[in-house]
Amino acid sequence: MNLGNQQKKLVRIIGIVAVVILIVLGILYATSLWASRGIPQRFVDARKNAALVSSDIVRLANETNDKIAQINVLEIKGKKSDALALIQDARTSNGAAYTKAFELSQNLKTLAESLGDIHSPGEQRIAYEAIAIELSLVSEFISYTQALNTFLGNLTTLILDNTIQNQNIVRTDISAVNEKTSSINNLNSQFTEKMKTFDSSF
Repeated sequence: MNLGNQQKKLVRIIGIVAVVILIVLGILYATSLWASRGIPQRFVDARKNAALVSSDIVRLANETNDKIAQINVLEIKGKKSDALALIQDARTSNGAAYTKAFELSQNLKTLAESLGDIHSPGEQRIAYEAIAIELSLVSEFISYTQALNTFLGNLTTLILDNTIQNQNIVRTDISAVNEKTSSINNLNSQFTEKMKTFDSSF
C-alpha cells in the first residue's frame, strides 16, 4: 500500500494547522509590550498562560506531523509493524493535543473573565470578539484532532487490509481533515485581525 499524493497532502494539512496555532502563539506571547502600555496585569498573565498552552499544542501537532510523514516510508519498505507502531504513537501525540486544546479553552475563558479589568468599553468589546473567535478556533481544532484520529484508525485498517473500500475510506478521512483545516484558517484570520485592532488601541 502506498498512500502517495494522499499522504503528502495530509502532511501539508497538518503543517498548516501547526503554523496557524504558531501565529496565535506569536500574537499572545508578546506580553511585556502590552503590560507597558497599560493593559491590566491579570489580562496579561491570562494571555501568557494561553500562549504557553498554545506552544504545547504546536509541539504536539508537529510531533504528529513528523510521525505521519514517516508512516508511508516505513510501509513502502515493508515494515508494516513499524508503521503500525508509529500510527499508535501519532494517535498518542494527537490525543495529547486534543487534551491541551481543552486546557486552552479554559485559559481563554479565564482571559475573557479578566476583561473586566479593562476600563475602555471599546477595547473590551474588541477583546471579547477576538476571544470568542479564538474559542471557536479551538473548538474546530478539537474537532480536527478527532477527525485526524479517525484517519489514523482507518489508516491502520488500510495497512492491514489494502482494499479499494479501505482506500476510499482513507480518502474521505483526508477530505474531512482538510475541511477542518480550512475552517481553522478562516477563524485564525478573523482572530488575527481582531487582536491587531485591540493591540493598536494601546
